[in-house]
Amino acid sequence: MAVFLLRMLFWCIGTAASMASLILLKTTAVLVVVFIHMFKIPGMALNGLLDQAAALLRSGVEYMIGLLLNAVWSLISGGFDLITGTATGSVALTSSAMIELMDNTRTALDDLAEIFPEVFSGTSEMVGSFIVNLWSYYKDAVGYVMENA
Repeated sequence: MAVFLLRMLFWCIGTAASMASLILLKTTAVLVVVFIHMFKIPGMALNGLLDQAAALLRSGVEYMIGLLLNAVWSLISGGFDLITGTATGSVALTSSAMIELMDNTRTALDDLAEIFPEVFSGTSEMVGSFIVNLWSYYKDAVGYVMENA
């Protein structure tokens, strides 16, 4: 169940990041083309405009990466909270309860050992698809600018 929820979470984050990058890059490309056709300014001014567009893209990507990092840190923090809660609760148990807790902990660690590769696999899959989509959208936007400028 946890693996399914994690995969769903990674899918949602990856999809949202891809959509945001598509919208950002397509909008920027259209705006660049509109400004080029509207003003037909000299090369130096055009360079400044493209620098502004690059700064806009850069800030958008930084924002998306920040959101992704916050999600990862929240996941890690939740895991540490779970481990801390389990450790503080086990202090008050009797010796027979401690033996049972050790068995449950061993089972939980075995389950976590199965979940962690899935989490890392899902994370790398999400980041990989985001980078591929981002590159594709970037190439489309640059191609659109080159064709219509």
